[in-house]
Amino acid sequence: MSERQKIARGTGIVFAGTVISMFFGFLSRAVTVRFLLLSLCVVVQYLNSLLPRS
Repeated sequence: MSERQKIARGTGIVFAGTVISMFFGFLSRAVTVRFLLLSLCVVVQYLNSLLPRS
């Protein structure tokens, strides 16, 4: 294996790792936002139930 092939292989591994890392970062943000919005909706519904009805 030539030096260029080794560099190209290493670059490909780093690129793949970066893409995978970005995907998991996005996934963790999506899950976090999902649960934060869900809890926010529960709080809003609770506060809405405390308001007097006319």
